[in-house]
Amino acid sequence: MPSQLTSITRPRRSSTRIETPSTRTQQTSSSSPYNLTITTSPPTSLSPSSNFNTRILITARQRTRPTNLLAVISLCSPSGIPLPAGHLLTTSKLMDSVSEPSRSDLSVLGRGHRQEIVGAAGFEGLCVQTQGEYRVRVTIARMEGDGWEAVAEVDSAVFRVAGRGAVNGVKR
Repeated sequence: MPSQLTSITRPRRSSTRIETPSTRTQQTSSSSPYNLTITTSPPTSLSPSSNFNTRILITARQRTRPTNLLAVISLCSPSGIPLPAGHLLTTSKLMDSVSEPSRSDLSVLGRGHRQEIVGAAGFEGLCVQTQGEYRVRVTIARMEGDGWEAVAEVDSAVFRVAGRGAVNGVKR
């Protein structure tokens, strides 16, 4: 069950942020064709070494086929500053191919918006072992030749990692 929905369309250029208690939306003047919605967010509070999942739904303003899209997850500060990759966010995969949405993904949108769905991506078993406040960021990249281009991003709501965690799988 989703803990919070967040919508965004954000390229790598300037944008205007609107913050509300329940959602975080980015509005841009960009030409990015994709809108991202977090359908499964991190809980607002968790202990170090607790696993959580994140899942996104990708829609487009116009009917389009996903071509060579890849989702990448990272960690950032509450203000949106990217944090160094490495030991802060651990999981079995930091990238996921954009795939067909599941039935639960489809249930998030009303029937009128389903024709605009491009795909979905998900990350399971995410873990932050250091106490603090964070956001997860999912970036959609289009693979082209030997390189890639970021075409959209979405940040989760702020979540707090606090309390005692586990050492080698044993709760303290």
